[in-house]
Amino acid sequence: MDKVNYKEGEENTTSAKYTVTVNTVKPISTTEIEALGYRKPEANALIEYKLIDISLKVDNATFKKGSKTDAYYSDQYLSLYTPNLWGSKTSDGNHIIGGNASGFEGSLDKKIHDALPDFPKVKEGESKSYSASGKIILPVIKGQENYLIFKRSDSTLEYEDLYIYFKLQ
Repeated sequence: MDKVNYKEGEENTTSAKYTVTVNTVKPISTTEIEALGYRKPEANALIEYKLIDISLKVDNATFKKGSKTDAYYSDQYLSLYTPNLWGSKTSDGNHIIGGNASGFEGSLDKKIHDALPDFPKVKEGESKSYSASGKIILPVIKGQENYLIFKRSDSTLEYEDLYIYFKLQ
């Protein structure tokens, strides 16, 4: 999946090729979520949670300065080149927006920062890459076939083509 910002030419534009692999999907209880340092989610008969281990590979991360952008912004942190976690959706269209990829040991965000400890930046004319594997917490609708969804930021695509679905078993 590719990520591209809007108004190429006027605003800063970033792009990268993302490869996301779902390695494992396991149930996680609200008590286990609380043990990770979060407030325990309220009981809800319709929602359960999954702990999803994913591998992320980011290739050809680039930055292009726009003509209407403040001179202060001349680069982008490589760690910010990540796909947008949208949430989950069932095969019949019900959905939950959101999920958590940060704030706990082993989270995808933590693993990205571990892989990029010197906070490298992508400057205009450069191309950089990295990879990391970590976990996300995803609320899903109980008893349904659910999909993990990432959303592309690409102004060249039609609305329905912005979403990438991973079937959760």
